[in-house]
Amino acid sequence: SMVDSPQTRSAKASRHREAQREIMAEMRVIRYIDASRRTAGEFAVFLWRRKLWWVIPLATVLLAFGVAIVAGGSTDTGPFVYTLF
Repeated sequence: SMVDSPQTRSAKASRHREAQREIMAEMRVIRYIDASRRTAGEFAVFLWRRKLWWVIPLATVLLAFGVAIVAGGSTDTGPFVYTLF
């Protein structure tokens, strides 16, 4: 077999480190999404167990308005969202 030169080994190590960084970044995103889903689920269970189930539609509507306002101010969909209000 052929022996790799120091430059080849360095390039392979560099590609390996870059691939590891990308994997770690993806894992951070996945953990954040999972934590967000878990938090929303725990909030829904909390409301349901305390007979505050009527708050769920209220919170959903408020969240939808918040998303619409943010989307209207920061994207090209602004004129379309603006017509809703």
